[in-house]
Amino acid sequence: FVSAQAQNSAKIEKKLEKKFQKGKIEKVEKKANKLKKKYPQLPISYYFLSKVEIIKYGRFAEVPNKKQWNYLSKASVYTKKLGSEYAFWKDSIMLTYNQYINSWDDDKYESNHLKKVVKTYSKHTGDTLLYYYKYYGGKQVNISKISHKIPVTDSLRTALIKFASDLVGIPYKYAGETPEIGFDCSGFVKYVYKSIDIELPHNAHMQSQLEGEIISLEDAQPGDLIFFGSKNGRKWSTQHAGIVYEYKEDEPKVIHCVSRGVSIDGNNTSWDSYWKEKILFVKRLPELK
Repeated sequence: FVSAQAQNSAKIEKKLEKKFQKGKIEKVEKKANKLKKKYPQLPISYYFLSKVEIIKYGRFAEVPNKKQWNYLSKASVYTKKLGSEYAFWKDSIMLTYNQYINSWDDDKYESNHLKKVVKTYSKHTGDTLLYYYKYYGGKQVNISKISHKIPVTDSLRTALIKFASDLVGIPYKYAGETPEIGFDCSGFVKYVYKSIDIELPHNAHMQSQLEGEIISLEDAQPGDLIFFGSKNGRKWSTQHAGIVYEYKEDEPKVIHCVSRGVSIDGNNTSWDSYWKEKILFVKRLPELK
């Protein structure tokens, strides 16, 4: 019975994906809603309803407005019904939140709206961004005063990757930065680098602004920081942070904490369909030169 149900689900997903790729959004939404009513526990319907809302969101990509937020909010609600097999889509929603926030000019638009969005984003991703401190206070790390302690060891990279590897499987946790409670993306990077006595801020964008050498992915070595997000000219919006795990035979692997927890990605479905296109740059801190 379970096998037959799985096969039927796969067929339904294939049909809906085919219609979605052809741009038949209304038909996909109608079918997904029917499925949701008939089989409320079936994740496929929520996945496609979320995708439809993101398509609607994208129609306002040039000019940020509150209609965009309505679509993004609905898409986010649907993802709560999805399991680990849709982790790549949950990660996509997280980054879309960040893109939306950074598309607003806070001097021009209503601060109350952004304040609400930033709080919702922080609950979903655990990454507070610089905006969070502006609206809700709290201690913000001064990048220029971050101290780097150089430990006495022959191989910082080996020690760092070994330490990070032992954390695979630790679950994602909003604002988490210890294995006892879980990690968010920047909390994981902060914890791993602390193991070799390098202090980092608990914020992906602030980590990307640290002093260091920006290098290409092809020149990356295990232990280098890797950042994901979006670019606008010379400016960038960092939405996710990770650590280069290895780079062999033109195939990169990254260890990071996403919605399914600490994992190693590279040369797999989620990497090729999502993360690869979101790479901003790799950064090498002075201690790892």
